[in-house]
Amino acid sequence: MKEGRSAEQGKPGGKAAAGSLPEGRKQELLQKVWKLEYWLEGMEEENTLALLRELQRDLQAIRSMHDLFALEVYCTISSKLIGWIKRLGLQEEIALRVGTMNLYNVSFHENWQDAFGYLRNVAENIFSLKKENAEKQTEDVVNQVKKYIVENLGGDTSLYNLADQVHFSQEYLLRIFKKKEGVTILQYINDLKLSAAKQLLSEAELPVKEIAEQLGFTSQGYFGRFFRNKTGLTPNAYREGQRR
Repeated sequence: MKEGRSAEQGKPGGKAAAGSLPEGRKQELLQKVWKLEYWLEGMEEENTLALLRELQRDLQAIRSMHDLFALEVYCTISSKLIGWIKRLGLQEEIALRVGTMNLYNVSFHENWQDAFGYLRNVAENIFSLKKENAEKQTEDVVNQVKKYIVENLGGDTSLYNLADQVHFSQEYLLRIFKKKEGVTILQYINDLKLSAAKQLLSEAELPVKEIAEQLGFTSQGYFGRFFRNKTGLTPNAYREGQRR
């Protein structure tokens, strides 16, 4: 027996072996880690968090914070999370919410259960911030589209042109606009045109033909059909009614 090594530590059931995992079990856990990397790469929130909970439960039996296998698993997951934090530009947000030093130094944790619980917490915040940023981007894009429509109500407000203004696909723009505003882009445009038409007919002395042109209608007849369909009145009848 080497000097400094107690008889208890040399026994299979001694402190050196306490909480260690058999090789077969380690291979099973490594399979989970590889699967976790796959879920993370695809930003699969539910699967990623579920697998992190499993690993936290599986590794809590290891009592030594010097266990190389647990350390290897921790560092592998930690490096993947760091990569996503950098990729999404969340360094400051994550640092403020949960801190990042613990990602680099496992000695900050009291045990492996706490360590892997911390990794799960970091992952939860990554997904949460990613959603918040996506919602903010959606709101900014929709507001940009609305501003363009208002400023160009009589111009080209086609879906093709609106999508081109914000560099999004037409299908995606339709979806996020309806989700944010509760109406389609066409409904939004038509409501604005109807409101503007009523105001011009009530307050201005412009001929109906000029009002139609200002609002981007291809002809006075088309404008008349649009207005009557929305109000039940022709533009001239609406104007007379407002005057009376």
